[in-house]
Amino acid sequence: MYIEYFGLTEEPFSLASDPEFFYPSSSQKEALARLQFGIDLRKGLLILTGDVGSGKTIVIQTLVFNRKPDQNMALIVNPRVVGSRLIPNICRELGIELDFAQMSKSEIFTILTEYVLKKSFYDQNFIIIVDDAHELSPEQLDDILLLVKVETNTRQLIQVVLTGLPDLLDKLKSPERKPLYQRIQIHYHIKPFSYADTQNFILHRLAKSGLKKQEIFKADAIQRIHQLSGGIPRTICVIASNAMLYAFLKKIKKIDYQIVNSATDETLQASVDEEAVAPEVELKEKYPPRLKQKPQHLPKKRPWLTWALIALFLIIALIGLNILAEYLISYFNLF
Repeated sequence: MYIEYFGLTEEPFSLASDPEFFYPSSSQKEALARLQFGIDLRKGLLILTGDVGSGKTIVIQTLVFNRKPDQNMALIVNPRVVGSRLIPNICRELGIELDFAQMSKSEIFTILTEYVLKKSFYDQNFIIIVDDAHELSPEQLDDILLLVKVETNTRQLIQVVLTGLPDLLDKLKSPERKPLYQRIQIHYHIKPFSYADTQNFILHRLAKSGLKKQEIFKADAIQRIHQLSGGIPRTICVIASNAMLYAFLKKIKKIDYQIVNSATDETLQASVDEEAVAPEVELKEKYPPRLKQKPQHLPKKRPWLTWALIALFLIIALIGLNILAEYLISYFNLF
């Protein structure tokens, strides 16, 4: 619909957690680095928390997308649906294809442990990631504790990454979960985007979707999106997408804050949480704050062009000197 209208090749603000569209904000970049550090050093239990829509899932998907050859990952995305089949599902994700229907949990867990131990002799690292881990049941949390306890005298064999809402940490702090809570070695909470992150995020998404040089969102539009979204990536995507749709329907090429307001009034009247609204960012003149890094869609520098111009200048200078020398020789020959 509006994709061709704005000269794009695909939807820029899809809510799908596509690692190709991952924008490393300061907080998400640190979250990814901490998780990778914990996995590489076999830290055991790692916790990633964040508010709804803050980007936890895309951080995890990016972690899986960039996994190293020695990293075997099992991703569980909906523990409530998995229920009592958590261990069998982990086995299948790791490539253990057996008929688990007639096996007890202890038998399945023994198979998993032996498989991991055997592979560990070849320096294979096993990582189990549970998204929406705040929905884990007491039985599933017991299973997580068993997995974290799979270790030798020298290292942890299975690393477990739990991601979820802040309630996850409260659940793990309860007295009955103390053995699991004490094993947490890394915990990081993803923060909302800063204004600069919001701007870079929007430009990054547009560039990934095929935008060249033209401007779609004016500075005051980005300011308004940041203010309404509270710096939450998912809400930024919803507001920006609806603003582009509104502009397309009205045949407008550049989106300002009034377009954002109109699109939000029509589509997000009840969904924008007023308490989460970010404070207004003061714009100096009509421009946003200076960015720490350049948006990825800006044209690349061309050092060859500089050298070519220098070479052309030298050639012209040599020709000029040669003409001057011939003139001087002719002049003095007259005398």
